[in-house]
Amino acid sequence: MVGDTVKFDFENVVKDNLPDLPQFYKWQEKGPDGMLDVWGSGNAGFSLSAWDKPAEADPTIPIQGFEGKGVQLTTRSTGDLGKMMNMPIAAGNLFYGSFDLQSALTNALKATKFGQPFNRKPIKFTGYYKYRPETKVTDKYLNVLPNVKDSAAVYAVFYRNHDVNGQKIVLDGSTIKTSKAIIARADMEFVKPQNDWTPFELTFTFVSEPDLDVMEQNGYSLALVFSSSKQGDAFIGAIGSTLCIDKVRIICEKEQK
Repeated sequence: MVGDTVKFDFENVVKDNLPDLPQFYKWQEKGPDGMLDVWGSGNAGFSLSAWDKPAEADPTIPIQGFEGKGVQLTTRSTGDLGKMMNMPIAAGNLFYGSFDLQSALTNALKATKFGQPFNRKPIKFTGYYKYRPETKVTDKYLNVLPNVKDSAAVYAVFYRNHDVNGQKIVLDGSTIKTSKAIIARADMEFVKPQNDWTPFELTFTFVSEPDLDVMEQNGYSLALVFSSSKQGDAFIGAIGSTLCIDKVRIICEKEQK
């Protein structure tokens, strides 16, 4: 075994935009041949409903982090267009994967494509966070849910990215918790509110061991998921709930043959 740690510091953030729409923030990682778009968020979708707002009003924005830049995720109102489509909020989210804008307005769960190929066995998922939930939780019709408390999401999923017939598998919002392709999870099931940067450490629980030959061929994908309202995919959450993250690490083992 050799120890191996994959680091995500969120230092590489740029502004992008769709034609005739405002700019929005996106995060990248350095690759051998340049910058890679390996992080997704709902910012592009939010820009459809917030066409008159600057990038700083996005649900997911850069901030001063624990060290250097960090990421702030805030549950936002989507305005009149969102209300009309029963999508009245946008939880701040960031995930290791990609965002499919074409699905955003028709099937929001399909818009989040979770995971990137990962050729190591993840053991621990660590980082720093802050979290402040708001108290007025509403549903997709903006009905107040008086007995529901907002909660953030911080979790990771490791899964096989092809089926037995060789067909590609990419998990989305409808399968990220239930797919039989998943072989390991690490989940902060309760994200305790914290005003100051607080370390977290989660251990991956495996239901089966990864196949080393498959792993060497990038046959597994890793998804990292952060959200300011964990039921935001169902448009349930409290406007203003805020999760901040920084210095994420995936501590891995890698077999040597």
